Amino acid sequence: MNILFLVHTFSDKVIGGEATIGWQLAQALAKRGQRVFVVAPLVERGIKKRSPENLRVYKIPFCHPAPGLDNSNMLRAFLFSLPLLWLKKIDVIHLASSNGPCPFARFKFGRRFVESADIGHDYQNPKIKNELWHDRQRKKEAEQINWRPGFLEKIFDRLTLWFYRVFGLNQDYPTGTDAFACRALVLLKKLPAINPQARLFYVPNGVDVKYFVPRDTAAKRRGQFTFLFVGKLTKTKGLLYLIAAFAKLRRERGNIKLKIIGRGAPSTEKEIRARAAGQSGIVFLGQKSPSEVKKYYQDCDIFVLPSLSEGFGIANLEAMACGRPVISTKVGGIADVVFDGKNGFLVEPADTRALYRAMKRAVENRGQLEKMGRQARARAVREFSWKVVAQKMEQVYNLTQKA
Repeated sequence: MNILFLVHTFSDKVIGGEATIGWQLAQALAKRGQRVFVVAPLVERGIKKRSPENLRVYKIPFCHPAPGLDNSNMLRAFLFSLPLLWLKKIDVIHLASSNGPCPFARFKFGRRFVESADIGHDYQNPKIKNELWHDRQRKKEAEQINWRPGFLEKIFDRLTLWFYRVFGLNQDYPTGTDAFACRALVLLKKLPAINPQARLFYVPNGVDVKYFVPRDTAAKRRGQFTFLFVGKLTKTKGLLYLIAAFAKLRRERGNIKLKIIGRGAPSTEKEIRARAAGQSGIVFLGQKSPSEVKKYYQDCDIFVLPSLSEGFGIANLEAMACGRPVISTKVGGIADVVFDGKNGFLVEPADTRALYRAMKRAVENRGQLEKMGRQARARAVREFSWKVVAQKMEQVYNLTQKA
């Protein structure tokens, strides 16, 4: 089967997010004998040489820097890909980046069109909307994008607006999509009301279980209890709630530490660091390499991702693959991965008290965390290895073609 694979970023040197999803899934499909043609605005230098023979990578020229496949870059991807449909005899077009408006939903030229689907942020939720809007307004700052469109770029942007408006393409789950590969089970219930014609499948994100592996550091974990956070330093990730919950627990139990890995928009990171200032036991480690992150996963007692809103939460899977239990929130696809009391603990989002109780429960039941970590590893291997995910995606392609 020949697959046109659309992503925003194609890189094998980034942990988490779209870059990981694109590279790992495309590579897993290629290993299963599929011919994959990746089209992306951002491509890691030298990645073509590191790709399997039946995985071809194309970088879209003249794309502007953006934190995702916005409408303008999506139209470029569409126009750039059109010749490939015939030259490479494409069978299935797959928008593997998070779902959104795409011209291929309307203009498929006899092919089948599949979108991977995430749960979007709820900007109307009064409990978390301030944090969500704060991070949205600082997204370009976080991605260090300092760019202004030139004259030709402004013209193309106007044509893009006209094109999407005329053909009715401004839909998060666009009409005309043949199938959605849903990354959260809740979407299987939500999407029929939005797009009743599309077929729905559950295809979660995956994790490299051969790279993220447990390490026997149980003896090391008998000393100071360590919580770990890995991710972008944003308010949406729930860091302010995590710092408050940790501070409350630290006052009761001195022998605990919180390690925070990641970077964010300078203004947001400054605010988060200021909230933690003067609080002993909190260590900001900045950005780390993939190998360093893996070691931190392996060495911590428990991983914490208290997101206010999340599509899936890949960092949870990475920690689980390293044999560590997690504390996370009941948002997006996280509840499909983390089972409360078995491979981790689940709490309501934006709830400092509930997060504190879960963290305290972990400290008080330290002896049970090793067993929970083994269950976390087993679940990651059984349900979320990229080999398993690629098999599920193949089924989506095959069933969609037969429809």
